Amino acid sequence: MNYVILIFSIFFLIGCTVSSDNPLSNFEKEKIDKSLAGVWALKKKKNTHYIHIIVDEKSKLFKIVMVEDNLDTREFSAHNTDINENNYLNVRFEKDYKDNRYFLFKYKVSSDELQIGMIEYEKVKKAISEKTLLGKFQGDDGFSKLYITESQEKLQKFIKEHDSELFSKMTIFKKLKI
Repeated sequence: MNYVILIFSIFFLIGCTVSSDNPLSNFEKEKIDKSLAGVWALKKKKNTHYIHIIVDEKSKLFKIVMVEDNLDTREFSAHNTDINENNYLNVRFEKDYKDNRYFLFKYKVSSDELQIGMIEYEKVKKAISEKTLLGKFQGDDGFSKLYITESQEKLQKFIKEHDSELFSKMTIFKKLKI
């Protein structure tokens, strides 16, 4: 099983994670981006990773289920945010989570592709160190976590100003025709 390849799984196995106390927007204010709905696959050598994204009209959230080759699953809830014509996901663990923090992703959808990238650890670490973004460190270099504590408004401004450097690595998933 190769969770490192699957961008959504990065924060499970790699010690260096970034999470935020606040989402980029409140889900009640956003229009659901239904183009995300579907089953997406990433094929790498012997492994195929699947992301099933479902629109939950009742809660106005996405339900995300990740499935690995060995049928291990992870469940999340998420909502989208649009900032300057860029699309982001605010992702939280669905069950058995210890806190209510958000993991931030940028995404682009075309008819058959989902490009998705997680906010980059080193860029956020530098911004927190330079005090251009409020946050805190926990752990050591082997298992470090960054917690963004900035207000929603200031976090949006920071993302808007530094988008290209914060989300420079994108992974491409193909949409499955079901």
